[in-house]
Amino acid sequence: MTSLSPLQAQFNLPFAENYPDANSEIGIEADYFISSDAVTVEFQNTYLSDNFIDNDLKDESFGKMDDRAVLGSGLNGGFYFKKKISNKENKSWFAAAKVRQHYNSNFTTDMFGLYFYGNKRYAGQKADLSDLNYLDIQYNQLQFGFNSAKLKDSSRWDFSYGASLLLGQEYLDISSGRGSFYTHPEAEYVEMDIALKSKQSDTTNTGFGAVNGIGASFDFMAQYTRDGKYHILFGIRDAGLIAWNNKSNSFEIDTLYHFEGIYIESIFDSLFLDIKSEEEFSEGFKKNRKQESFSTMVPMTLEFAYGRILIPKKLTVWGSVNYMINVDYTPLFQVKGDYYFSSRFMGGASIRYGGYAEFGAGLYIGADLGKGFILHGGTSYVTGFVSPSSSTAQGATAGFRKIF
Repeated sequence: MTSLSPLQAQFNLPFAENYPDANSEIGIEADYFISSDAVTVEFQNTYLSDNFIDNDLKDESFGKMDDRAVLGSGLNGGFYFKKKISNKENKSWFAAAKVRQHYNSNFTTDMFGLYFYGNKRYAGQKADLSDLNYLDIQYNQLQFGFNSAKLKDSSRWDFSYGASLLLGQEYLDISSGRGSFYTHPEAEYVEMDIALKSKQSDTTNTGFGAVNGIGASFDFMAQYTRDGKYHILFGIRDAGLIAWNNKSNSFEIDTLYHFEGIYIESIFDSLFLDIKSEEEFSEGFKKNRKQESFSTMVPMTLEFAYGRILIPKKLTVWGSVNYMINVDYTPLFQVKGDYYFSSRFMGGASIRYGGYAEFGAGLYIGADLGKGFILHGGTSYVTGFVSPSSSTAQGATAGFRKIF
């Protein structure tokens, strides 16, 4: 990530003061992250690229897990346009179009082991598959809003309000209550006891232009600045929902399954169920299958930040905390510093703890290229690129804008 979160960047993008007479701004931005408290970056990249995952790679992640693990990712990209309102010096409007995706999973260590190692290692014991949370949501966002500022003596209030139309593309939610899988030590039978629910958008209409749901969201940000001393910021982002159409599907599973027909390919390999087809096996579990519409909340972010101006126009240190609602995300605490080497070049560093991962360290830069062209980019997880075999988080952001 850059020196500032998406909420802080609404008011504090660098180098705007270099163009005091400008009244318009256009830009393009993109960012992504994949982070976990146990699954390594090397494993993430190998899995996503559909390459072979050897046992050493599995062991690196499996050895980091306690009883449970979490993994989440986000991908955002789009462009925006901002313009001052005529005869309103401290007011402007903005519009943006974005592509959004969020993935969230919370699973037991046994589920990871059963999926990637097979059930041989669980012979004679019960693998815990309970309390699974899985979410994958993709949507497009069309946003319109206003910025305003109020100045009084040496203080300043900045406000931003944004409303968005959300066009839902794909949605899949799976959540389980109880869950276990038992393999007889002498391979005589297996038993699976599971209760779960699932909701999914229309699977026959997918791709970039697909629209399977309609929704709306609201953003609000406020920042108080004491000239030459400090900033205080509070924000709410993506407070909204999507109503998925009546071609969406839902089903429940609540069953105890006992199977005695076991085929052993090799005594040194995992055990395999000898059934007619995977489809027959999975469809046999589904109950209360329905094709119906439903509504879901999108992941919403709350943030509070305090910025101390140590050297005016040179050095500001920020402390912040953000929390994402509706997913398995812990409060994320971060400390970062922005330093302006000149009026046209800045850089900084950050440390953070929380979210989906644990510790993270970041670096970022920004440059005013002249004539209103501004470039910025960075990462909050340097170790994800330097040491992917031990780090469990990666991410980057980049942006390019023109002020005129």
